[in-house]
Amino acid sequence: MRPQKRVLTCINDLDAAKVMGLLLQKWFAEQYDLSVTEARYIDKLLAQAEGETVDLFILLLNNMFYSDSKLCPESSRNGIESRLEIITRLKQTYHKPVIAMTGWPLSVDSWNEENTKQAGASFLLTYLPEGHLLREAVKQCLEEGEAVCRD
Repeated sequence: MRPQKRVLTCINDLDAAKVMGLLLQKWFAEQYDLSVTEARYIDKLLAQAEGETVDLFILLLNNMFYSDSKLCPESSRNGIESRLEIITRLKQTYHKPVIAMTGWPLSVDSWNEENTKQAGASFLLTYLPEGHLLREAVKQCLEEGEAVCRD
């Protein structure tokens, strides 16, 4: 019997989220009973994380929004900081790996390896990542969860 794994994504592009789910199913279907759930908005992501068991979070940082646009910070700097806070909140609350992706160029004024890792992300990948990079990141994160369960 394959171990059950649940992945929760926050990608505010329905087609991209579906493709992500299909890729993960293709890559890991033989190894895991994999469930991939999409949350299009930050508030939905947080509600779903609270209501179900999640083994891995995958976030497209520059494409994460609140369902009520009034809640969205005005400046891009605040947006960057608020997305980093989401990573920290998920990691501290659920103690599960977070894979962060961005379609923006990595820079000191945006997301970069240092600030996303400090926030709690296991990986920062440029969107659309090369398939083998994403596959390896997901594999490491899912195996990390298994190792914790065995200890």
